[in-house]
Parts: sequence; structure tokens; C-alpha cells
Amino acid sequence: MCAPQTPHTASPGSKAGLFHARDLSSAKVAKVSKKPDSEAEHGYHGLLALRHLHRELDLAIRDAYGWADLDLGHDFHEVETLPENDRVRYTISPAARKEVLRRLLALNHARAEVEATKARVRRRNASASRETSMPEEVFSHDYRNWGRHVGRRDHEPEKSCEWHGNI
Repeated sequence: MCAPQTPHTASPGSKAGLFHARDLSSAKVAKVSKKPDSEAEHGYHGLLALRHLHRELDLAIRDAYGWADLDLGHDFHEVETLPENDRVRYTISPAARKEVLRRLLALNHARAEVEATKARVRRRNASASRETSMPEEVFSHDYRNWGRHVGRRDHEPEKSCEWHGNI
């Protein structure tokens, strides 16, 4: 739901109040930041630019998923999952949020099914390969030189190793 005209219950003169303000102005930025008007004007435009960048990022991600039909409805909205005294944010609409989550869940279920199918095929192939004999190349390799002496020219092949009971 769209929030009332006031930004939220945080003090309008606080930095939180400024960041979430609907009626953002360079005068408000100057008051909160205690900076000269020229710096406040720069901060004001910086906050507007940040909101614009967040919106553009949301739209780019939406489009990357192929969901250009989804209107995100950027504005000041209450976010139910936030603390009661600080719920208003410049964000996508609650309806858009629910639709995004619904679509992501459907996509997750589809991908999980693909992975489950791949796992069943791998298990089936693994059990079929266990039933056949080992390929000859597994036994034709000389493993005597494996270990710390591999590659040394003065290394003699190891003698037969026997286990004597205790480690």
C-alpha cells in the first residue's frame, strides 16, 4: 500500500527521515547534513541519482529475467517485513514484490526438477557402469612411482611394501 504523505515515523530532521523522504529538497538536505547550501544541493541531487540508479537496476534485473511485462510500480511503499516504526521505503510496489517472488519460486521449482532429473540419470548411468567390467586401461598404468619421489632421476622403484600389523 502507498504510504501517507509523511515519509515515516522517524524524525523528519533525522538522516533516516531524509533518506526516505517523499518531499526531498535541497533545503531538507542542508538542514539534516548541516552543510552549506552548495553542498546540500549536491547531496540532494546525489540522493535523487541514487534512487534513479536503484530503479534502473531493478528494471535491468527484471528485463534480464524476461519479465518486461511486469510493472514494478516504484514509489514510496510500506514494507510489511520492516519494523513498524520504519516501514516506508522507495521500492517496488507490494503487488510487484509478490509477483516477483511468485515467479522466482516457479523458476526455482522448474530448475529443481531439472536437477532432480539429471541426478536420476547420473544414478542410472552409474549403476549401469558398475555392472560392467573395469576398462583395461585402469590396470595397465604403472603406479609404482606415484608419491614424493616422482620426477627424481636418482629414484629407484620402491620395493614391495608389506603391512606388519600395527600402524
